[in-house]
This record gives sequence, C-alpha cells and structure tokens, in this order.
Amino acid sequence: MKRRWVFKKYLVLILGFLAVSNLEIKAQVVYNNGLDIYAKEGALFYVDGTVQNENGNINVMANASLIAELVIKENFINNAIAGGNGYFRVYGNWINNYIFNSGSGTVFLQGANQLISGSTSTNFNNLTLDGSGLKTQTIDQYCSGILDLKHLELQNETFTFFVTNNSTSAIIRTTGFVSALNGGFLSRTTNTNGI
Repeated sequence: MKRRWVFKKYLVLILGFLAVSNLEIKAQVVYNNGLDIYAKEGALFYVDGTVQNENGNINVMANASLIAELVIKENFINNAIAGGNGYFRVYGNWINNYIFNSGSGTVFLQGANQLISGSTSTNFNNLTLDGSGLKTQTIDQYCSGILDLKHLELQNETFTFFVTNNSTSAIIRTTGFVSALNGGFLSRTTNTNGI
C-alpha cells in the first residue's frame, strides 16, 4: 500500500512539473512507406520534424483560390514521388533523390543555412529563398518559374543553377545574389530577338 502511495506522489510531482514547464520535444518524423498523401486545396499540413517520403506519393494541391501548404520544420527527404501546385515550406535541408513534380507550386526554403541536395536534380517551378544564412547546392538544380533570392546568397559551389524561364522577371531579389566557385554557374534562358 505504501509503495502505491509513493508512486502516486511522484507521478503527481512529474505531471505537475510538466504542467508548469515549457517542454518541447522535437523527434517527430513523417515516414511515408507506400501511401498516397494528399494535402487538399486550402489544407495546412504541419510537421514539427522531418518528412521522409521513402516509397509513396506526396501531392500538395492548389486551385485558383485555395493553396495547400506542407510546412516542414526540419528536412524534406524525397526518395519517391512528390510535388503539386501548392506550397512546400522547408526549414531544414531539401534532399531530392527521385521525382519531384513541381506543377505550378512554390518551394520556400525558410530556415538558416540549408542544402539543396540529393542524388537527383530538382526542377522547381518557383523557388523562394527566405529565412537566414546560406542556401548551398550540392547538385545541379533547375527553376522553370521564378527564382526569388530575396536578401540571401545562393551558393552554387561547383554546380549550375539553371533558370529556364525566359521572362525578364524570372529572377527577382532585394539584396540577394548568387555565388559560385570555379566551375559553378548561374545559367539563365533569355528571349531571342531576330537571332
């Protein structure tokens, strides 16, 4: 009987501590091993951790008036098929190892120092650099819509970032810029006029 009372006493103390403290545990991972995950137009899918799409399909949708958002507070690791017309907001590294179908969507890199990485190049529709720190490539990358550098540095290293949209507003920025080491480039498609 006394042992039960002692256990209850400690349990009450632990629960009381948790109730008055500001405890946050960050160990959440969404691991997709074969499901089709759809974020319907207007939905907000928030992950306080990493999303690893191992063997499935992640589709973030949008229509003319409603945009779905997938907010990932740590890394996005795509080993299968992902994409859509909505927003991917990533605070960790972007790691694409298979197929990313960008549709008309936008990827926002919103964390501190982030890698744009993987074993397969990503063809972004729109890519917006936000947050702080450096955004660094470890493989060639593509953008068919708008590359928005905002106030940040995109480090190409020895790789190429291809902007295939020939609009004069395909690259926008405030004070942001692109840097590269020897062998790295920013490639931009332009209109031809009588050539």
